[in-house]
Amino acid sequence: MDKTTKPYQYQSSLIIPPSYVSPEAFVENSVIGPYASISEDAEVRDSIIKNSIIGPNATVNSSMLFGALVGERATVEGSYSSINVGDDSIARTGGVSSTEIDETFK
Repeated sequence: MDKTTKPYQYQSSLIIPPSYVSPEAFVENSVIGPYASISEDAEVRDSIIKNSIIGPNATVNSSMLFGALVGERATVEGSYSSINVGDDSIARTGGVSSTEIDETFK
């Protein structure tokens, strides 16, 4: 399958190009992309990551991130969010109602 233009499976996740997932990253039950970058030793579980950068050794769990920047060793847990989290930070976001979701990213 052409990984540069068509969605493909990576471990138990779906990658939508253009996106980059480091071979050293752990991605499970997630949708990555388009326009996402998952750095080395990052862990992404049960999440949707679009138009975002996940830094080295960062952890993202049960989150929907759009336009996010997650720094090195940062942890993000929660639901829908556009967030910038610096190195060594922890962010736990609460849920939002469907009326608060930006429909631009459909």
